[in-house]
Amino acid sequence: MDGANEFRQRLRQMVDQVEGPLASRAVRAGIDIVAREIRNEIDRDPGLSDDQKRQLKPLVGRGSRRTEFGAAGKAGFGVGQVKGRGRSGRHRSGVGITPQTVHWHVLGTEDRYVGRRSYRTKNGRRSVVTRNVLRFAGRLRPTACVLRAVSGSRDAVSRAMATVLQRGLSDRSS
Repeated sequence: MDGANEFRQRLRQMVDQVEGPLASRAVRAGIDIVAREIRNEIDRDPGLSDDQKRQLKPLVGRGSRRTEFGAAGKAGFGVGQVKGRGRSGRHRSGVGITPQTVHWHVLGTEDRYVGRRSYRTKNGRRSVVTRNVLRFAGRLRPTACVLRAVSGSRDAVSRAMATVLQRGLSDRSS
């Protein structure tokens, strides 16, 4: 009886040692495909300028981690990106597309106004944030490249994850 319990315990340990890394590899393989497909969809999007495409593609990231349920991963804009410091100073001419502002360009915005803003401080005085004249800046159009990429790559992700799992299991058994 003691030998059977010890055998079961050793078997559980072996399954945990094999299952974790194998699940992580399978999730990474699937997430890589999704991230690659998002980059391809950015190239195919006719509504984006060449400059926007050049700035958006490096911001597509991916990440995976092991969880109590096996492995989990995500891919998209700003995933795994280190948030940089904003530019400061009098001569800044805009922030461009950064990990902090990528959601404006992907999800879109309402009509925006830039320039002078004033607000009342605690003691009732007016404080001006910028000295520029308030002007209409338009709105940013949302892009649907993420939705197209995810829906178009479902089958490829399933195939890649199954391939990784089959290879991993066959390597372990031989």
